[in-house]
Amino acid sequence: MKKVALAFVIVTTFAACNSTPEPVATATENVVTKPEKPIINNIELVKEYFLHFNNHDWRKLGTMYADTAYFKDPSYGLDIIVQTPSQAASKYAKLCRTYPDIYNQVRTIYATENNVVVVEYIANGTDKNSVRFALPACTIFTFEDGKIIRDYTYYNN
Repeated sequence: MKKVALAFVIVTTFAACNSTPEPVATATENVVTKPEKPIINNIELVKEYFLHFNNHDWRKLGTMYADTAYFKDPSYGLDIIVQTPSQAASKYAKLCRTYPDIYNQVRTIYATENNVVVVEYIANGTDKNSVRFALPACTIFTFEDGKIIRDYTYYNN
């Protein structure tokens, strides 16, 4: 019995020493980061992005994209779509015409190395028939030189 207990202690100690630390959330915001890597201003860029979205300032939102950006979105089907900043702005302006009070409620921001930021949020709004919706969604942003180069959004239609 003592040998089994000793073996258990050795195995669990070894396993604990080899585990990777989990991301941690800060106390003041719902931002999750890997503590061993510094986070550059990509989190601030994401916050600015959602501010422009919620203010329906599509022109400013469009300027956050690189000259060529790659998009995945269930509304596009399974393919990756390439768009310019003005095309991205037009897409969101069209969305706003369908859902005039659309806004996103950010739940959590996960920042990783390699300029990738993942955002969990709830898309809220009302359609033209006065039907309200709250749609959980997730967007994976990739940044390069302070601009969004990839915007991969996932939700259940």
